[in-house]
Amino acid sequence: MKCRIAVISDIHYCCTPPILAARKGQWGAVLLRRTVERLNRYIQPDATVVLGDVVDHPHAADAPALLLEARQVLDRLDAPWLALPGNHDPAEAAFYDVFEHVDHLDVNGVRLVSFVDPEEPGYNASRSDEQLRRMAAVAAGHAGPLVALQHVPVDEPEGEACYGYTNCAAVSAAMRANGYTLAVSGHYHAGVGLRHTNGIATLVVPALCEAPLSFAIVTIDDDDIEVEVLAHQLPASLRLKDFHSHTQFAYCGEDVTMAQSSELTAVMGLEQLAFTEHSGQLYYNRSTYGSGLVGENGIGGTIGRAERMADYWQSAAPFRNEAVFAGLEVDADFAGNPVAETADLERADIVVGAVHWLQELRRPQPDAARAAAEFLRTVDQLCRHGVAVLAHPFRVFRRAGMPTPAALFAPTVALLREHGVAAEINFHTNEPPPQFFADCIAAGIRISFGSDAHALYEVGEFHPHLALLEEIGCAGDLSAILLPPLTSSRA
Repeated sequence: MKCRIAVISDIHYCCTPPILAARKGQWGAVLLRRTVERLNRYIQPDATVVLGDVVDHPHAADAPALLLEARQVLDRLDAPWLALPGNHDPAEAAFYDVFEHVDHLDVNGVRLVSFVDPEEPGYNASRSDEQLRRMAAVAAGHAGPLVALQHVPVDEPEGEACYGYTNCAAVSAAMRANGYTLAVSGHYHAGVGLRHTNGIATLVVPALCEAPLSFAIVTIDDDDIEVEVLAHQLPASLRLKDFHSHTQFAYCGEDVTMAQSSELTAVMGLEQLAFTEHSGQLYYNRSTYGSGLVGENGIGGTIGRAERMADYWQSAAPFRNEAVFAGLEVDADFAGNPVAETADLERADIVVGAVHWLQELRRPQPDAARAAAEFLRTVDQLCRHGVAVLAHPFRVFRRAGMPTPAALFAPTVALLREHGVAAEINFHTNEPPPQFFADCIAAGIRISFGSDAHALYEVGEFHPHLALLEEIGCAGDLSAILLPPLTSSRA
């Protein structure tokens, strides 16, 4: 039986930028959450292991709190997991005051065995005679593959990884003698790919805290081992842009802010980011927006007016430049008209149109045909009011518990083509239909990527977007498919 293991190492979580600029440990919680959410939703490994250096400063006063925060993120994992300390973490006893000590973990016939070994000069390590004997004891009676997990690479200190075990020969001999299939480590931030040497395999996983912000998936199928390294940082060659991201003004936001999202633009390898806040939430209070009155009354409604739009533009002004833009995600009322004042539409760098409500879908027993007709009328009206992008097409049906109506694909494509409006790939509480986007591309309609980020870990998370395009046969140079860059940012 196959076993898929996610491996994370060297987060180096800290509250302030590390001394070494290459390390992005100040984003440790964001990167870890992003990894966990991707694992849960798209990769679904059988187990996850964290191979040390969870924090950057082991003796800092906030180290226990940062460890606890990392533990809380890891507790979101759907599959079993274990963590072991590295040389940057507090002492073993303090580390396991926060994390559960897992001696070994059996998953799909594979036994994952954790080792915590003392540090030696030069950032190396050694394995004690007691732990060498434990290698044999924990292997006894197990018929399947055995994987040794440790922070320091199982390599000579002068080997490719630069760091290793001062008694590497003894560790390797114990692996061979006791049938260990693989040794997986971190510590050396560049990583070293899978190697087979004298009957054992070794792998050093790249650091999560350094470009390209990676983790690994190890698949073990009896004697066969495959490794895939996945990165959070987007390839610069793709010039990807996130034209749908939220801010601290979103009623439905988590921890996203303009300031931090702007910083993440470069960290994640985005060429451009656009803030596109819900227009209805900037004009109306939370309860009025959520009640549906905005849909009924439109922009002319006076009940629950909150008037936060001016604050939004003022807050966005310091961040607007050639890489960061400020726009709107414009809600449509039940007549299809944008819930936005003309002056604000003109002030926006980009306007993304969204169908968040349909009056028919609010009925106790909605009629699918009437809902479909209302959807097309609303899309038509939004397009006629000059939106650049149609956000999360058809998500309104999914949220109403209805299947995505494939019969709407062709007429929606026709409307977008007629008005020159892009179609947005958006996975936020959504599963975009690949066939619709294949139809859009065939019709010459541009595609826009939107994270629809309501939390920092979501900004520029385009793993599923790229996978969808690959599924429909679009990979490599996407410049002819994607919406081009924005060219100016108005103050």
